[in-house]
Amino acid sequence: MGSLGFDNGKDPICVVGLACRLPGGICSPSELWEFLAKKQSAQGPLPSQRFNIKGFHNTAGGERGGAMSAEGGYFLEGDIRRFDNNFFGIHNLETTYMDPQQRQLLEVVYECFENAGVSMDQMSGTATGVYVGNFTVDFQAMQNKDPDYGSRYSATGSGTSILANRISYIFNLHGPSFTLDTACSSSLYCMHNAIRAIQAGDCEGAIVAGANLITSPEQHLGTGLGGVLSPTSTCHTFDISADGYGRAEGINAVYLKRLSSALRDGDKISAVIRGTAINANGKTPGIVQPSAALQEAVVRKAYADAGIDFSGTDYVECHGTGTAIGDPIEVDALATCFAGREGTPVMIGSVKTNLGHSEAASGLTSLLKVVLAFENNFIPPTYGVKKLNPKLKLKSRNFKVVTELEKWPRDLRRASINSFGYGGANAHLIIESIGSYMNSSSRENQIHGIIEKPGNWPLVLPVSAMSTTSLELRIKQLSQTIEKCDRDTLIRLAFTLAQRRSHLGQKHYLLAQAENDGTSKLVQTDVTETVSTTSSNSLPVAFIFTGQGAQYAGMGKELLGTDETFLSTIRQLDNILQALPLPYVPDWTLEQTILDTPDTSQINNVTRSQPLCTAIQIALVNMLRGWGVRVSAVVGHSSGEIAAAYAAGFLNPTQAILIAYFRGYVVGQETTKGGAMMAVGLGVEAAGRLIKENGLERKVCVACVNSPESVTLSGLPEGVEMLELEIKGQGKFARKLETGGRAYHSHMMRVVGGLYEDLLTQHLCEGSGSAANKGAIHVTVKMYSSVGYAGDGLEIFENTTNSIMTKYWRDNLEKPVQFSSAIENLVSGPPDPSWTQAGKKPSPLYRHFD
Repeated sequence: MGSLGFDNGKDPICVVGLACRLPGGICSPSELWEFLAKKQSAQGPLPSQRFNIKGFHNTAGGERGGAMSAEGGYFLEGDIRRFDNNFFGIHNLETTYMDPQQRQLLEVVYECFENAGVSMDQMSGTATGVYVGNFTVDFQAMQNKDPDYGSRYSATGSGTSILANRISYIFNLHGPSFTLDTACSSSLYCMHNAIRAIQAGDCEGAIVAGANLITSPEQHLGTGLGGVLSPTSTCHTFDISADGYGRAEGINAVYLKRLSSALRDGDKISAVIRGTAINANGKTPGIVQPSAALQEAVVRKAYADAGIDFSGTDYVECHGTGTAIGDPIEVDALATCFAGREGTPVMIGSVKTNLGHSEAASGLTSLLKVVLAFENNFIPPTYGVKKLNPKLKLKSRNFKVVTELEKWPRDLRRASINSFGYGGANAHLIIESIGSYMNSSSRENQIHGIIEKPGNWPLVLPVSAMSTTSLELRIKQLSQTIEKCDRDTLIRLAFTLAQRRSHLGQKHYLLAQAENDGTSKLVQTDVTETVSTTSSNSLPVAFIFTGQGAQYAGMGKELLGTDETFLSTIRQLDNILQALPLPYVPDWTLEQTILDTPDTSQINNVTRSQPLCTAIQIALVNMLRGWGVRVSAVVGHSSGEIAAAYAAGFLNPTQAILIAYFRGYVVGQETTKGGAMMAVGLGVEAAGRLIKENGLERKVCVACVNSPESVTLSGLPEGVEMLELEIKGQGKFARKLETGGRAYHSHMMRVVGGLYEDLLTQHLCEGSGSAANKGAIHVTVKMYSSVGYAGDGLEIFENTTNSIMTKYWRDNLEKPVQFSSAIENLVSGPPDPSWTQAGKKPSPLYRHFD
């Protein structure tokens, strides 16, 4: 076993995405499992929208040219022509000439990517191959009947090569792209070739798909004359009544990747491909005559490829079409490989009794069945077996047809899948559950390391679609799903919708919460409108950072326990502080201060509140970066500028936390006490006049201009108290602030300003220039300064590799906060360039501050 648990040093290929459209109204893998587990059959009459079968039906019995005795089969429900061409950027005229197989494939491949948890942006431009198995050309035959009906889109609309090429084109995939026809083994031939291409480095991953639609009578007539169609249009696989197969429709897709890549990306791994092989029968008594010897050979070749023996396989999903000749020959071939073991019999089955024979797509339908059997730990039954065909010799070979839901007989869940073409093209595939292939606990650790477990609060579930109609349907589906979720499933659902989905133009969200009884419920909100975005350009985002004063006991406590990024950031900043030399090293930690209970917390002690407010905001910035939230501009109020400068990339974590820590350290000196601060409901001019009229210019100043009608006064207590009485006497707002006797942003801070600047110069040892930004994340971000006196031209920092110097942080402590002016500069400045180029209006953020 290798370091990742791979056998013989191999990095096997695995299945990470599944999607299907199958008879019986099946539109998802989960619906397929429910259908199979309930022993249902999708057999029925030909839908009237396809062609008028009465015009070809031969009621006299026997086959003759231009007529058929079969009148039914297994068909997709609904109108197979229906297609949201706008979703894929295909205009109406081109869509008119598109084979319904192309339409259905595009939708199913998209659903396969969704099932795999990859967005279209992630897939675009990747070296992903596309391998499509196809057998029928009904649409092309229909188009050729009327040459006058053609257009410039006829070739691309009905050419079989375009079945694969269209997928590569629409999703911008750069790996190999081709359609393959080996008749009924086409999709497993595609699997084999896709796996070899990934192993050879021709592509990083691959979509393997199969398509089979019945829209024209020609193939039906030809197959009937060949003597392989059941007169009852039904697959009686393994039964003594087997008389041919019932034709079926199917659109399937799977997404393949290397196992190492899937583990790296945190993908849900549905199965591991252990071995695969293909061959041809060569010369037989007739070109459509199967060969037991060559079918045996392809099975043995696949097991040799895997480097495993037959004893580990408990189930074989047979090709099992239900022909009188084909079934016994296939079981004979399997018996030479698997028969003769003692104890638990080798179980066999065929999905064709449930869903018919979908020819080129049939191999993938079998694969989907086995993968779902792995996930559910049960093998679904083969439908409708009433009397076993004695030619199969099941008892003597210790074989057993699964006719009821059977639990896997052991923890090793490995299966074989057979597939044969009527021209002699044989294919065999060996797959295994991920739990069998790897240590189950290590896989669970992979999953839990990706999805963090939040506290028991409401979760945001983002929903998006290309149209309002589709969005409404998605919301309805999601609402129904939430009602069936336990807490763990709800967490995974929220993670998948947020991190593993394409975010389309029409957007909405739902809130959901897990209940104590194990159920989940929707949380009602007042928001009913949806948001429409027509461009891929992100909205410009501004962050505004608070200074000291917003702290409270327990702030950030839940995030420490639920978010790894938040926790690791706080611990990183603690390590920086603990590395300080005496006498500056703190005898406390940020983490413990957050965890302290309200009755023991010292969070309001200025030596702790100052660095803690900055630390928590740095941790929040890191969390948002991890979620893909990028900022365009920042503003900070007072010491909030420290975290703002970090978010903008002007400070690294060490610089930011030391600037905040030493600010608290110097302000904590006894010499800074003896002041007071007060918030008042006055504009800056009115406050200035009031100070002057009372002769308090040398005692009180306007420390912060928070908004046009709100300022903060700072200075000596007697001056502040005098102004409080007068302002309240005018019936206006005035409230003293709890600052521990400190008068920030006043002349009283100058007593420690020099010490502060000296400490920063001494301990910010990285120096200036680009070295000062070691560890910072550089983005094109503007920082709108709020430091200065009324009337000063406030600085705007942008696109610089120079750190904001120590003198600036001394000014930030001593000078007033022109927060209102900084915000005005932000909203009056030019929007993000990409926003302007897209021709958009100012964002809600800018309008909010108008």
